[in-house]
Amino acid sequence: MRRQRIPFPDLRIRRLDPPPTTRPSAGTRTRPPSVREHPP
Repeated sequence: MRRQRIPFPDLRIRRLDPPPTTRPSAGTRTRPPSVREHPP
């Protein structure tokens, strides 16, 4: 059960980390304003 508790928070932290960091620099460079219409 401890193995399932580790991947859970890992996937949640990785999803919350990328958005804020890839939005100002990589988010606007590789993805145009179209990402704002339908975010992940």
